[in-house]
Amino acid sequence: MYSNDITKDLLEPAIFGTTEILKAVKANAPTVKRVVITFEESQKDPVAGYYGSKKLAEKAAWDFIEAEKPAFEMTTLCPPMVYGPALQEVKSMSNLNASSTAFYALFSGQQKELKNAGVWLWTDVRDIAKAHIAALEKPRAGNERFLIREGRFSINYVVDFIWKHYPERAQAKGIPKPSQSVAFPETGTYHPDNSKSKNILGIEYFPIERTLVDTLEQFVVLEKELGVESSPSSERH
Repeated sequence: MYSNDITKDLLEPAIFGTTEILKAVKANAPTVKRVVITFEESQKDPVAGYYGSKKLAEKAAWDFIEAEKPAFEMTTLCPPMVYGPALQEVKSMSNLNASSTAFYALFSGQQKELKNAGVWLWTDVRDIAKAHIAALEKPRAGNERFLIREGRFSINYVVDFIWKHYPERAQAKGIPKPSQSVAFPETGTYHPDNSKSKNILGIEYFPIERTLVDTLEQFVVLEKELGVESSPSSERH
């Protein structure tokens, strides 16, 4: 989200939008025991102002809890890039969510240039769903902050998987092969600790292979249902 006024268009809506919800809960919902808030990094908005708004909104939320000491607890979930199959009805391959659109652009052969999302960490959307439920139900999750992430991610994983398991399709559609230009940096990447989410929330993360299997197989099913022209063979090997 590009803006000429980062404070007005990004920071203030994110911060006040979060704190006003907490104020409303405190004032009008005395039976609420816990509020769970997700602060994610969106692939659509890779600019510093957007990232800053998420950080400051979360800080404002914790400042509210510290200053106001409401009767309810708060839990925050912080996922990086989120991937996985779509749950909502898909009426067109053009109305997939952002991460699925990026994967399908490669799977369909429309995207010939490999680009990373700018965040080396990922998690499956189904793990986020499980984390939300656990954050509400687990007694120890109250007033805690959780990083929800499975591990490292590179777009090379996607095209490598396509070439291994859909070779005829990859050949027919000219899908690019893994490239050193989008590989992990030689200097290394970060490995934030996710043990807290495992120990307290009980999350057992989907591996990237499972996420890719389920996502790409869903693409094949959707292509058939929607009458989208595919390659000579879209069967997974």
